[in-house]
Amino acid sequence: MPRLSEHCEKRPGWFAKLVYAITRRKLGHVPAPVKVLHANTGLLMGVGAFETALERAHRVPDRIKSLAQLRVANRVGCPF
Repeated sequence: MPRLSEHCEKRPGWFAKLVYAITRRKLGHVPAPVKVLHANTGLLMGVGAFETALERAHRVPDRIKSLAQLRVANRVGCPF
């Protein structure tokens, strides 16, 4: 991961710091993908909007959404 580590080392701007604070409050730490995304603010905003929309969607019960996320992560080999 040497190419990604250089993006993680860059100093985040005010928007990335805000995202870091929100992520830290929700998860307890800032995962590496969020640190890499701060290099492209537009992409960081898009991913954040998508994640927020997923959290606020209530057509499907939360338990079913969690099971679907686990199933998809298992299928694609995601370690999270």
